[in-house]
Amino acid sequence: MVKNSNAGFTLIEVILAIAILAIALVPIFGYMINSQGVIRHADRREKALILAQQELERIKNMDYDNIDNTITIDIDNTNSDLDKYPDYTGTFEPPVHYYNAEGESIMKTIIITLSWGDSNEHSVTLKTKVAKR
Repeated sequence: MVKNSNAGFTLIEVILAIAILAIALVPIFGYMINSQGVIRHADRREKALILAQQELERIKNMDYDNIDNTITIDIDNTNSDLDKYPDYTGTFEPPVHYYNAEGESIMKTIIITLSWGDSNEHSVTLKTKVAKR
């Protein structure tokens, strides 16, 4: 008895395999594209946090009496390991004072906000308190 051994794929089987593969791969490619945006946003946010923390530390190291409404945020980080990011903008809110019974300022709240993006739609805010030494 002779068996007919045409061990191959028919055109319909190949088309079905390609269709199933395409249906499975399209969402995977969509997730990959979306994850690139999420990673880019997380990277920008992390750099903003680092820059804001550097500015916060600079202000905390100032003399207590010099921490006032005239402080400006300088996002020039040429002395750090980060690249320059000119699209980051920083704001410093006027410090909130806490007074003792004699009316002397003994503590200040410092709030720094860094924004980025075309319309500054993204931002991070750091807040701390500084006590008089």
